[in-house]
Amino acid sequence: MAISYTWQFEALKVELGPNADDHTDIVLNINWRLNASDGLGHNAQAFATVSVKPWEDGEPWIPYADIQESDVEGWTQEALGENELAAIKARLDRNVEEQATPTHETYYTMPWDEDGG
Repeated sequence: MAISYTWQFEALKVELGPNADDHTDIVLNINWRLNASDGLGHNAQAFATVSVKPWEDGEPWIPYADIQESDVEGWTQEALGENELAAIKARLDRNVEEQATPTHETYYTMPWDEDGG
């Protein structure tokens, strides 16, 4: 079963500035959501907030108005790190797989109640 992932970004917390480098609207935190789907109606999601690595002299500066979704995705993945991102995707995969081929069930009727007794 192939699982696809899509990112959603729900909020960017910014420092209004200007800072010492005269930058304004500096992204500090990202509220993210990672959705997983097998395309057959089985879906899972993870969400959290990450802190963005502070800008350092010599790195390219992207003005807030020019930030692209791909920039935010890259910052989020960098903040999470390769191992944490892999762990999140593994949890999502297990959730989607459990929906597709359940190994657990919750019964709301008790065995002794099924006969109407």
